[in-house]
Amino acid sequence: MSTEPSGSNEIRADWPELSADVAHRKRLARRVANRAGDHKDQLLATVSSNLADLAGRIAAREIDDERRELESRTRDENLSDRITSETEEWRRSKRTIEDMIGELQRSLDSSDRRAEILEREMLRLRDENTELIEVLEGVFGSLDVLNEDVSSVRGTVDEQHEAMETLVS
Repeated sequence: MSTEPSGSNEIRADWPELSADVAHRKRLARRVANRAGDHKDQLLATVSSNLADLAGRIAAREIDDERRELESRTRDENLSDRITSETEEWRRSKRTIEDMIGELQRSLDSSDRRAEILEREMLRLRDENTELIEVLEGVFGSLDVLNEDVSSVRGTVDEQHEAMETLVS
């Protein structure tokens, strides 16, 4: 007769499923992080914040739940070592996710700095365009005055031409 508690086989049977679940969650977290890099800064910040919160809550809840469940079923030392090993794996996964979030945050900060630089450049160009428009308005005003002068001279020339034709005839 075996000395193991009756629930041990059931617990051992759950480990591959839990490990697969951990691997699946890691892949999902990586996929979310990769896709977040393609979105706008606000989405990146939201995803980073939500991912960090979710990863922390999931990891803490699942570690606590698994530890309580496994410790309540058996005090077997091998099982306790296994729990510790899985807990460390969860912690490493959490640190990996937190590192990815840190990278995303640094990317967001860099994007914010670039946006500030672009905004300053846009304002500078707008000011230059305003100055250029003012200069062009002055040039067009001068051209209007010059056009009026040309029309006046043309009128005088036409009058003199008519007077000369009258004298010649």
